[in-house]
Amino acid sequence: MTRQLVFDLPVRVSRDRGDFFVSEANRLAVARPLAVEVPDAALAATAEEALFHLHNHMGQHALPLLLVARTPPARWTIALPDLKSRMDATEVVRIDQPDDALLSAVLLKLFADRQLQVTPRLIAWMVPRIERSFRAAQEAVAALDAAALSQKRRISRDLARDILDNPPSKAR
Repeated sequence: MTRQLVFDLPVRVSRDRGDFFVSEANRLAVARPLAVEVPDAALAATAEEALFHLHNHMGQHALPLLLVARTPPARWTIALPDLKSRMDATEVVRIDQPDDALLSAVLLKLFADRQLQVTPRLIAWMVPRIERSFRAAQEAVAALDAAALSQKRRISRDLARDILDNPPSKAR
């Protein structure tokens, strides 16, 4: 079978507010200002005063402050008493892997960004077969798009099985 030449053109990704899918895995991200716990970093002692002033500034201007760390702020060793009390009162949310609903929505959006039509059954089939990450979803959709173009095939479960079972080499 002859293969179609595929150009690696940029994909225009829509990042409008309506493109943000909310599921149980990320619902707190849009709920209100918060701190996010991401597993093993700590506040450097030299940054305490700067963080204290930043926290105050954001509070005075009613702006949210997002802190990303591997341990919750209440477990940090903080010398400044005022900063310690603010950090102890900070709401903490853990970032987890995307759940099935979020990963399904992300896959649908990634296909739509490339103007590709796929069935909900294909999305449901793909979700348990790819790594639970946004990068894996992006790579799977890009690989399926390239394979469908080069092989002149529509995106189907058979094509997805071929690509997901034998991912293209990342080396160029």
